Order: sequence, then structure tokens, then C-alpha cells
Amino acid sequence: YLQPRISPDGNRAVVWVNDPADGLWLWDFGLRTLAPFTLDPGEEQHPVWSPDGKRIAFSASRSGVRNIWWQFADGSGAAEQLSPSVQNQFPTGFTPGGSAIVFFGFTSTGVGRDLSKLSVGATSQVTTVLQTPFDEREAVVSPDGHWLAYESNSSGRYEVYVRPFPKVDGGERRISTAGGT
Repeated sequence: YLQPRISPDGNRAVVWVNDPADGLWLWDFGLRTLAPFTLDPGEEQHPVWSPDGKRIAFSASRSGVRNIWWQFADGSGAAEQLSPSVQNQFPTGFTPGGSAIVFFGFTSTGVGRDLSKLSVGATSQVTTVLQTPFDEREAVVSPDGHWLAYESNSSGRYEVYVRPFPKVDGGERRISTAGGT
């Protein structure tokens, strides 16, 4: 099992099961059961819970490119593609209010992976959060919404950094000292 993510209420976890179907599964801590969450034959990875626990966003290759999809956590309804793009996209977290998903992927510049966010309101809109000549990946927003933590290889190896959020222009701080992911 890879990439486990615990639900906001702590009762369940969603995991990527590395099997021929490469699907997402839900573990119920109380019932001690593991049940399939996604049944599509395409590969699904990088699951993240919405802050209210009602939805799970994930990266899926259902259209050939790994884009961001989401589905109700109770399994009702069909999965919905949120971000049709020609670039692979991997969600890593929601903003605290649940109005946007933070993700990483290659952008149109093709230089390194960059951080973006996808609004999930009435209209879905992608905006760049942080773009440099280096890789930035695995970003999460702090519970108060004021900080962005992420990995970058700008020092020559992957380290963990934080920046103010949503305005990321200044204040970068490296918080790992000997490499970090």
C-alpha cells in the first residue's frame, strides 16, 4: 500500500493499492475492512481528502494523461474530471476551506515540476502558485492557510521548504538540513 491518507474525522484512510488495477481503496478503522474506492482500469494515485471529508481528489490516467479527478467519499456518483490538461497533474492537498486543490506537475515551460492550484467552485480554474527552474512538488497548505510546505531540489538535493501563502513571493525558508522529502 502506498500514499495512505487519513480522513479528516480519523475513521477511514484512502490508499493506493499497487496491484494490476492500480486503484484506490478505503480502509475503515472501526470495521477493519478494505474496500475498493475506484474501479476504473486506469491508474489512480495521489489521493487527498477534502477538508469536510465528503470528497477524495486523485490523479487518474483515464484520459491518457494523469489529471485531477474527484469523487464522493461514500462512493456515490461517478468520478468527475476537474482539470483536463495535456500535462500530468498530481494533487497533494486542499486549501483549508476546500475551495482549491494544490497540485504539482510540469507546466507549459517544461522546466521542472511546479506548484499550482485548482479552484473547485462553480468554475474550475488553474493558477500557478510557484514556478522556478527547479522541481517543486508535494505541497500542502497549513491548517490556518498562511503557509505552504513543499519539496524542492533548488539546493541540489530535495529539501523541505515553507513560504507564506497565498502570496509566495518572499519568505522562503528551508526547514530540513540534510535532505528531506
